This record gives sequence, structure tokens and C-alpha cells, in this order.
Amino acid sequence: MVLKSRVPNKLVQLMMVSPYKCIDHDLFEEELAKCSEAYRRMHTLRKFIDEKIISYEQTLIDQYLKQGYAKDKTEVTGDNEEK
Repeated sequence: MVLKSRVPNKLVQLMMVSPYKCIDHDLFEEELAKCSEAYRRMHTLRKFIDEKIISYEQTLIDQYLKQGYAKDKTEVTGDNEEK
């Protein structure tokens, strides 16, 4: 089941003026190659997560600009439902 909830306009407006700031992903390949394998894996994972957050915020901002409000969708599985 998918639940939709309205995102407060003030929150979306805050995202517009102060978007999520991700870590510096502009390391050159040569610089990244000098780092440990664990660091490179963490860097790749962090970059993936940051891109997801940035995309999520942009989706809400686009909805807000188009409709005047934004709605968030949350998928609820049977595990989350009360018995």
C-alpha cells in the first residue's frame, strides 16, 4: 500500500533556498585511486545516497512549483502494519 502525505510548504521552500549539500564528489580519478579500497567503496556509496536525496528534494520542489504543494509517497508493507 502507498500512503501519500502533504509536505509542508515551508519545508519545500527551505529546500529551495538551502538545498541538500552533499560531500565533495569532485575527486579526480587519480586522487581517488590513491585512497584505500574501503574509502573508495564508502565514497561510491555516499555519492549514490547523496544523488538519491538530491533527486528526492528536486521532485518535491518540482511538484511544489507546478501545483503549489508537494506530496510525499511512502510504501507500507505488511511488516509495517499493526496486527
